[in-house]
Amino acid sequence: MYNNGARKFALVGIGAIGCSPNELAQNSRDGVTCDERINSANRIFNSKLVSLVDHFNQNTPGAKFTYINAYGIFQDMVANPSRYGKSHLLNKLYQMLPENFVDGFINVLLMV
Repeated sequence: MYNNGARKFALVGIGAIGCSPNELAQNSRDGVTCDERINSANRIFNSKLVSLVDHFNQNTPGAKFTYINAYGIFQDMVANPSRYGKSHLLNKLYQMLPENFVDGFINVLLMV
């Protein structure tokens, strides 16, 4: 893409896949506990992606690479919905979730 003239790139980190509805249904002990093994791998991937973005920014003349922490954005939306003008909707949705299900909810938001 760079060789064809692209100069702005966004690389999006992955969310807590171990908390996705599929993982909760198939691999969770109780249907709400996230698979920490998968989430740990996700964190490793995201940290390496941040390093890769830094490397690209330092070594690709004229280009701008941006890392987007999608998981963190949606986690903040759930924790602070009024910042986004969605306090009523997000609070209602959040209240419907089991206590340990927030990460799964974030992944559902990512799929919409």
